[in-house]
This record gives sequence, structure tokens and C-alpha cells, in this order.
Amino acid sequence: YNYDGDLLWEQTFDHSRTDKALALAVDSLGAVYVGGYADQSGWRAILVKYTHDGILQWDHVFVGQASGRSMISGVLCEPDGYIYAAGNVGLIKFDSSGDTLWYRPYGENIWYYDFNYPLLAGHSGNFYIALNSPLPGQSTASYSVRSYSSGGALRWLRRYQQDPGAHDIRALALDSIGGVFVSGKAFGGSPLTGDDAVTIKYSETECLDMDSDSWCDADDNCVEIWNMAQTDLDGDGV
Repeated sequence: YNYDGDLLWEQTFDHSRTDKALALAVDSLGAVYVGGYADQSGWRAILVKYTHDGILQWDHVFVGQASGRSMISGVLCEPDGYIYAAGNVGLIKFDSSGDTLWYRPYGENIWYYDFNYPLLAGHSGNFYIALNSPLPGQSTASYSVRSYSSGGALRWLRRYQQDPGAHDIRALALDSIGGVFVSGKAFGGSPLTGDDAVTIKYSETECLDMDSDSWCDADDNCVEIWNMAQTDLDGDGV
């Protein structure tokens, strides 16, 4: 569409029996990148490029770590022309021609259920992924947040679990001064108490001073935690 809402072009991508788009990004030249999956006897992660006029340039199918249920759920276009795509397959760097420059699997179990779509954000040449994955020795999901450099090096990895039970990250955001924010659902401790909406802030500076793989809780310097179930939002003492 243009700014007046007029339809300029429409494209349908039909690669398989079922195709689904989960992510969209536009580069400085107006090229459009669409990430998602194609169902080919199991999900296969796919990245598609269109020109600014809607002409299909290329499509890239990628299996990677999550064999059988692969997807791309986040796409970023950087000013240098490179494209970064993340999903349950891992993090992939492409050039504008669709060639894979490097691939980084997460190296841990992650949840492959339908609503676990890893989130991707970038700032100052670094990239941040938020997803759901179990802590070592556990079978329920925790928050998992990691940062990579533009060269594909893992800079840090943080996990959070309020109580043993299912956690589900749904949002990721960055500020301009090194804050990394994630928000989602955390198990409230028992079926009777239900789930809590928990938002966490990580400090980029403090995380770089810690080991590359750390468990974070409220006593760590790299994290602030806001739990809506534990916060008096209206000031009534409840």
C-alpha cells in the first residue's frame, strides 16, 4: 500500500501445501523480506525476498536445528545490506543475494510448540534473541535471552524462571542506553494462583561482566523484575 491506502502490489507465495508468514522487514532500497515456514512433510524455515515492486527475487529454505518443525519468526535488515533471520532453527546471516554467511544454532533444547516464536531485535551491530527453553535438568520452559555480535559470536546468555512451570516470552524491546527488555507469562507457583505477567530488564553492561551463560534472578545486577501479580498498580494496598 502507499500512504493513502492504495494497493500497489500483491504477491502470494505458494511453496507447499501450507505456507505461513511470521516476520517482515524492509531494507533501505525498499526490498521486502518475509520469513516463516513452508509445510513439506514437516515445517521448513523459509526466507523470501521481493523487490520494492513486488517481484520475487529468491527464496531460501532452511532446516537447521529444529528438524521437522523449523521456522523463521524474526527478520532484521541492517544498513550494511546484511539480513539476519532468527527462529527455532537458530540465527542466520544472509547477504542480499540470499547466500548464507553464517549459521548459529542455539545449542540447547527449545520448545517447538506452535506459539513459541523466537523474537529478534538489533542495536549497534549486536543482536538479541528471546525464546522459551528449559533449564538444564528441567522439562518446563524458562525465559532465555541471548546476544550475538555481527560476526556470530555469542556475547551472553541469560535464563529466568520464577517458579518451576511453563514460561512464555511474548515481547522483546531495546532502549538506546543498553537496556534489554522481555515480557511474557510466568507460572505463578501453583495451578490455584495461575500465571503472572512478568517483565524483565537486563543491563547490557552488567551482562557483559558476567559469565556467558548465567542463571539470573532478582539478586543479580543484570536484571530488574516487574511482576504484575506482585505490584500494587492502583495504590490501594492490594
